[in-house]
Amino acid sequence: MNRGQKKILVQVCCASCAAYVIEELIKKDFEPILYFYNPEIQNSEDYQKRFDDISAFAAKNSIKLLVDTFDGDFIEQTTRPYTAKESLKYINDLDRYRRKRCNLCLTEIISTTRMRAQKEKIDIFTTTFLCSPFKPHQEIAAIADSLSSQNPVFYYQDFRKGYWSGRNFAKNNLNYIPKYCGCNDSEKEGRLE
Repeated sequence: MNRGQKKILVQVCCASCAAYVIEELIKKDFEPILYFYNPEIQNSEDYQKRFDDISAFAAKNSIKLLVDTFDGDFIEQTTRPYTAKESLKYINDLDRYRRKRCNLCLTEIISTTRMRAQKEKIDIFTTTFLCSPFKPHQEIAAIADSLSSQNPVFYYQDFRKGYWSGRNFAKNNLNYIPKYCGCNDSEKEGRLE
């Protein structure tokens, strides 16, 4: 693979989303550095499958991979005030709770990715969540914009047209294809990632 001159830290969730996004970034003269940070994943087996695929993808394509540790308790700890009936922050409406839960998760992932980019002295960061037609793109961009008025800055590109290309890549390479975002609630809701 030809490497560009501009380094970009890419938060990756799974190999199927990463494949298309990385290919597109390289075409735009970026040098991607993968960042596997997914606190939304609660199931350790699911986490391991995604991690194994990303590790193999990075090794096969000679791309640097940075990893943060698995924390299956993040979502439960973060959302507890919104699910506990005795809490002042309790949210009774399931749709409103889902939006709050997803916002908290996205904010955590984007802000931590930005901090990791800063630590690695990388001026640009993005996420493979932008490949999913099931993610709220405007919300992702708004969160990122609110956090990155200075370096590192968020790179937005609508990668959704490559969603099925990524799924085909995963099938052809016998990669795990997640059927939900990562938290137990999204699995119960039957929401695709």
